[in-house]
Amino acid sequence: MSFIRLFIDDVVDFLHEQPTWSLVYFIVFYLGCTLTASRLKDFWYDELFTYHMSRLPDWKTIVSALKAGADLNPPPIYFFTRISHAVFGTGEIATRLPATLGFLLMLLCLYRIVAIRMNRPVAYSAIFFPLVTGAYRWATEARTYGVILGLAAAAVMFWQQAGRVRENRALACVGLGLCLTLAITTQAYGVLCAGPMLVGEGFRVWRSREIRWPVWMALLLPLCALAAYIPLLPAHNSVLLDNSVFRPEPASIARFYHLLLDPSLFPLLIVFAICLWPGSRSNSDVQEELSIPIEEYAMATGFLLIPVASILVALAVTRVFMDRYGLPSIIGATLLFALLLARSGNRRAPVYTVAVFGFWCVAGVMRMPGSAQDGLVRADTQRLDDIRPELPLVVSNGLWFLPMSHYSEPALAARLTYLIDRKSAVQFTGSNVFDVGYPILKQWYNIRGNIVPYDDFVKRNSPFLLYGPTPFPLDWVVKKLIADGATVKVIAIRPETFLCEVIPPAHGR
Repeated sequence: MSFIRLFIDDVVDFLHEQPTWSLVYFIVFYLGCTLTASRLKDFWYDELFTYHMSRLPDWKTIVSALKAGADLNPPPIYFFTRISHAVFGTGEIATRLPATLGFLLMLLCLYRIVAIRMNRPVAYSAIFFPLVTGAYRWATEARTYGVILGLAAAAVMFWQQAGRVRENRALACVGLGLCLTLAITTQAYGVLCAGPMLVGEGFRVWRSREIRWPVWMALLLPLCALAAYIPLLPAHNSVLLDNSVFRPEPASIARFYHLLLDPSLFPLLIVFAICLWPGSRSNSDVQEELSIPIEEYAMATGFLLIPVASILVALAVTRVFMDRYGLPSIIGATLLFALLLARSGNRRAPVYTVAVFGFWCVAGVMRMPGSAQDGLVRADTQRLDDIRPELPLVVSNGLWFLPMSHYSEPALAARLTYLIDRKSAVQFTGSNVFDVGYPILKQWYNIRGNIVPYDDFVKRNSPFLLYGPTPFPLDWVVKKLIADGATVKVIAIRPETFLCEVIPPAHGR
């Protein structure tokens, strides 16, 4: 036991004295885990927007597609992805690389933020915390969220620097303004990242009785970047989203924190149990005096409460909320975890934390299934290819049709069909998001398969196969077929999926 304790003390000293090499080891560990996770997962619906948009011929075509409604995000994410495609190809890892690197940027910025106010071992262990939370998933998702997290943490780092020293304050303000502008023009909810720093700057004015006008300008001027969304809005005015999947409600706040923090509860319990165990302590343990100004507490709390702000914005303005809109709260949660670890007074606590969280992260990657969503794997497309190959295969679920089109063999892709009917979609689900979107996507993206109006398809009065998840709130085709008097015969049903043979009604609707 004494040998182990000496080894742990040596690791703590190494984290203190060799920050560069410590971070190099962390980067290797992070990229190894994250790139492995990216390789194990297939694309899902949202990611294929980024994939297809980034593969359009040129920027003029991308802008035209965005104005037509092919996606709502402004161009920066496609710029980053096109660079990755040009260097590494167009596979899953390359398409997700901007998110992977954005998440890594967040972790490195958090290291610096914590190290300045606490110490390097605590900072090092703190950046392992996001790897065991629900936020880590978005390091392997080819969307904007990993990039936004990196830009938000970089903005916080520059904001902290602007408040600490007068030297290079102008440079810090430029970095702050640039990071916020890029965050806002990458995804609309990036604007919420400015709120915590505005609150923190208000507390800084109260504490120091000094108004730092360059910092205020760096925080407020990027809000003008919201104008970038104005040309994109008209194409989305016809989309209705009155469905439980999109509808904001107060319970969404609790659901978000559960999704974010639930994966980390058990490793957190292990870490704090070890840190509080008397035998884990060192004779040199000393309770550190932390000098953290009130504005940084306010900023961290503001980030922690971003999901609440997201819900308020959704209720008042957008009427849409998805759990991932609150992801920047992981910045506040990480800073809070670092504070608790520093307050524990256990010098060896960072090493225990790295060991537990590192193991938990690796175990999570190894358990990761090779599918983009429950019930949808490449094996399913191979299985369906052999079932009644002479019949069209209608996919009832809009989230599944796009990945199936991407991964199916040519013979199955030619049979794939998605039925659209705006009126029926609204009647049965309250949303027409796929029925409005797929005709636009078919125009701009290289989507294999058929997008067919429901009435035109059933009037042919020929049997077809119907495949989808069981159940999903945005699926309306089964309900519509039954209401119209179609004959539906179940061929196969599993907890995740169903497959039916359908004979349409004699005269359609």
